[in-house]
Amino acid sequence: MSTKKSEHLFRETESTMVSAIANDRGNEGGCDDALWQYCPSLAPSLVFAFLFAASAIIHLIQAVLHKKPFSWVIIMGALWEMVGYGFRSASVLDQTDKTRFTYQSIFILLAPLWVNAFAYMSLGRMVHMFLGPNEIDRHVLKVPAQKFTLIFVTLDIVAFVVQGIGGVMASNQSNSESTIMLGFHIYEGGVGFQQAVILGFSTMAVRLHIKLRQVEARFTDPILAPKRARWLLYAIYVALIMISLRIVTNIIKDEAKDNPLRTHEWPAFAFDAVPMFIAILAFIVVHPGRILRGPMSQFPKGREKQLAKMELKEAKRQGKQERQAAREKIDNARFMFPPSQGSFYP
Repeated sequence: MSTKKSEHLFRETESTMVSAIANDRGNEGGCDDALWQYCPSLAPSLVFAFLFAASAIIHLIQAVLHKKPFSWVIIMGALWEMVGYGFRSASVLDQTDKTRFTYQSIFILLAPLWVNAFAYMSLGRMVHMFLGPNEIDRHVLKVPAQKFTLIFVTLDIVAFVVQGIGGVMASNQSNSESTIMLGFHIYEGGVGFQQAVILGFSTMAVRLHIKLRQVEARFTDPILAPKRARWLLYAIYVALIMISLRIVTNIIKDEAKDNPLRTHEWPAFAFDAVPMFIAILAFIVVHPGRILRGPMSQFPKGREKQLAKMELKEAKRQGKQERQAAREKIDNARFMFPPSQGSFYP
């Protein structure tokens, strides 16, 4: 090998090593021809890809052990986070690849909606299980247990679609600057809607918490004891707080292009990866399968659902008859014993 070729090879190797060191240190000044506003680090992206993969496996094992099919929702959330940080790691290796950059953005942006949906589904089943043996008692703020889950999951899907449209538009670096900004605004609208739904859901969760404390004395069965449900409520609170922290930070981050939250790497992990891992971890520590046990832990299906509807209809009919009978008694009493003149009797 000639001296010139050796010198050229040495310089290429040196350049590659310097670039790798700069990436690893998270050079906040940015890289030439890169899609990032800073030089991203490979190590933390790989670490979080591994952590989310491990959490997905643990949730899958818990779903099988506790026989909770609806756990596929939280598993999807963990997998989307894993894929997102996997693409982020790939994007670090080639910071000019638009496809990798777009995919990592989309998966990381939308993954929290799966965790939201899991919280909604868990609370709906808690309402069904713990608020009395009769269908008419299983409601929070006049919203029945099954409709409760349907309403909030539907709203979550709407937020998912809006954020997905905005995320695709904003993440595609081939789009014009005006299209990218429109995508950001659409995504922020979806995020704001998601936060509004979370606030409404939080009101429901607090109301359920109060109702559970009121009915604790009625239950003697340790499986149905509302005290056990508190731990799952605490896990839901933790998840909602973590997701809300992420949403608020993202809204602040997108206020300006030169926002430090956008031009530094550490906020991406401190206010996105870490909160989402804590949210998913909370449901590992207190898995709904540990609290929601027995036949009442699942919504009725088929014939059982029809019977439940008939039971609810009959209970409403009886309640209406009782109220009508009470009014007739009052009217009869007024007819038989009319109030004397000057009486304050209505």
